[in-house]
Amino acid sequence: MKFNVIVIDDCPLQLLAAEKLIRENKYLNLTGSYTDPYLGLQALNSSAVDLVILDIEMPLLDGLSLTKLLTRKESLKLVMNSSKIAFECSSYEHGAVDFIVKPLTRLRFDIAISKVLESHNTMADKKENVSTIAS
Repeated sequence: MKFNVIVIDDCPLQLLAAEKLIRENKYLNLTGSYTDPYLGLQALNSSAVDLVILDIEMPLLDGLSLTKLLTRKESLKLVMNSSKIAFECSSYEHGAVDFIVKPLTRLRFDIAISKVLESHNTMADKKENVSTIAS
């Protein structure tokens, strides 16, 4: 399974770095990248997205506030990032699977994607167990 991914980051260089890492990962399919969080939110709420790589510190709409505006799907995964480690706890409180301190590196990105895959597999196993119990 390939995860459809959207990146939202107001920094064009970070956006390019994330796009490159996504394109080089066999589990990911880049479906959109946005420097404008409102355009990213619109895409998230209107298309089949499995994973969002989301910057926290953005001037128009910060990533934490954006998560509150999502028409949330249970299967949607969030990986949040910031140049400030102080946002790590807040990112988990807003549903992030992982938090990455900028700048994005291949090693740290791959660790985050491993957590996303693990989270997805755990959720699939739970659904299968519920189906088995119900039948």
